[in-house]
Amino acid sequence: MTFKCHYYLPPFVVILIQTLAFYAYIIGFCVYILNDVLISCLYILIFNSLFIMFTWSFLSAACTSVALVPTEYVLTDEELYRYERENEVNKDLLLQNILIRRNLVAYERTCNGYIRYCKVCNQIKPDRAHHCSTCGLCVLKMDHHCGWINNCVGFTNQKNFVLMLFYSTGFCIYFIGTTMDCFLLYLNTQDRKYIPVVLGFLTATFLGMITSIFGLFHFSLLFRNKTTLERLQAKTFTGTGEHPNYDLGCLRNFTEVFGTNCILWPCPIFSGKGDGVMFPVVEA
Repeated sequence: MTFKCHYYLPPFVVILIQTLAFYAYIIGFCVYILNDVLISCLYILIFNSLFIMFTWSFLSAACTSVALVPTEYVLTDEELYRYERENEVNKDLLLQNILIRRNLVAYERTCNGYIRYCKVCNQIKPDRAHHCSTCGLCVLKMDHHCGWINNCVGFTNQKNFVLMLFYSTGFCIYFIGTTMDCFLLYLNTQDRKYIPVVLGFLTATFLGMITSIFGLFHFSLLFRNKTTLERLQAKTFTGTGEHPNYDLGCLRNFTEVFGTNCILWPCPIFSGKGDGVMFPVVEA
């Protein structure tokens, strides 16, 4: 893939904001404004905990490689040669035969009832997989491509992304709650020593509103076992014309992504179930 510098600008902005927030809170607030050493140490401890967890989840979401379609779904040169010379109906029959011959499963279909096929990657798309035009490849259980992490959100890093939104919202709320008095004092006194904290307060307020909205949206999808693409685009099942029902109930939906080990739930490391190709569904 071609290296494009502008793709890395949004993640750089996130890191820059985090760095400025760290300076504003630790130096501008805890060191220069707070007088109580014990309170200051407690605030620093909580702030750094949230800072570390957000940074960890952000880097995990950004740096985790997306799950790619297994090679078994890729057409051979001979199969591709035949596929490109058939009409639409025969193309679908050819793909069906490939699935049967290789003992593969793909229940989702296009709106026309055909097997989903990626003409860029020359491969059959497993259920819930989609092609990302930005990354230039098919991603298992693709949710969306996020420019802020310069990565696709999918099977391997969905948990990391959701935790990133969770910790960023908590980080902003904590910043706002503990520096509210400084913001009000600045409005009354216009003392310049409060300016770094005030700028951090305003930034946290703005970003907190955004991340909380996105966080609620993605948690609602998580508890319904849907991706953003599935929320926006209706899909069909094999021959039924119905949408595949992956909703197993809130708890099972949650554990599909976060796993059953509750100790790992707060940690942005993969602990979900499955292989990204096969997914349990609710029987009609």
